[in-house]
Amino acid sequence: MAKKPRLRSPKGDGGVFLRGNSWWYKFAIDGTKYTGPTGALNESDARFVKNQKMAEVQRGEVGPSAPGEATIGELLRDYLAYVKGRGKPSGILWVENKIGAILLPHFDKLRAASLTTRDLQAWREKRRATVEDTTINRDMAILRAAFNYGRRQTPPKVAATPYFPLVREDNARQGFLEEADYRLVLEHTPACLKPLLATAYWTGARKGELIMLKWKQVDLAAGFIELQAPTTKNRAGRYLPIIEGDMAELLAAQKEFRDTECPETPWVFFWYGAQHHRPVGSRITGFRGSWDATVEKAGFSGLLFHDLRRSGVRNMIQGAGVSEKQAMLISGHKTRSMIDRYNIGDRRSVQEAGKRISQHFKDKKKAV
Repeated sequence: MAKKPRLRSPKGDGGVFLRGNSWWYKFAIDGTKYTGPTGALNESDARFVKNQKMAEVQRGEVGPSAPGEATIGELLRDYLAYVKGRGKPSGILWVENKIGAILLPHFDKLRAASLTTRDLQAWREKRRATVEDTTINRDMAILRAAFNYGRRQTPPKVAATPYFPLVREDNARQGFLEEADYRLVLEHTPACLKPLLATAYWTGARKGELIMLKWKQVDLAAGFIELQAPTTKNRAGRYLPIIEGDMAELLAAQKEFRDTECPETPWVFFWYGAQHHRPVGSRITGFRGSWDATVEKAGFSGLLFHDLRRSGVRNMIQGAGVSEKQAMLISGHKTRSMIDRYNIGDRRSVQEAGKRISQHFKDKKKAV
């Protein structure tokens, strides 16, 4: 039987080739090389896909990079644009800061196709000298998401995502703040951050949700705050109670200050005070430096702002006797696993349980 003649493209139009069991295309236009998987099962179909890709490039529908050529910086910028387009403001700033401050300085000019797991392991070991494994895991998760997004594009900008060496994390968080300790921290907190601190402590709401609040979502008279769907982590709206006491008082004072000093700002939590050197009325976003200084002065060095969320959930369940279901509706947790993850059970509750058990057996003994 005569051998079937091999299909050939006109000179200068590139070609197709087998990489393992997959058909790939390659061609060059204006000095830029393009290559990538076709997804086709045979050579004829692969050439058809290749011709489509060439037409897309010539029409300007495809960017300048293709698998093997794209830089990691390009993948990260594409992913950031994708995140900004998803309408989740609470997470945009965090991702933007991670990409700009951590990932781009190290990976920007590196070719995505050249990144290996060994490179990532070396980067992890180097960073361990200054940050914890959990922080490195978050950074790697963003980098991995950027690779996955680049791989899903048409045509893909990266052919494969390398294996990312994430380490096991202990999710049983131990950071809680008793009410007396909370009031000590509140005493050392700058005036503009006090309302934010109180709201986070008494409701267990996420920082990212709170810093996006506008006054039109706050009803001081009715005693509730409305969190709107686009600004919450789970993209589901919910309500927070305004707790009588310092939370209600601080929010009322904040509203009065805003109406008098900066009525144009829509934000509930905003900067003021000469020590911050920020325009009065500008939205509070990152405040890590102020927070670290505050907890250091109060004698709670290392306390995380997220510990207020854990404390808020525990206050509701153990302190106020709110049901787990209602506490989850307020805090925005979707599953009961957060009860285990937050390790809601401390020495005091164990001691109280022990007293109740002891009393039970004492009463039983007397009855006999």
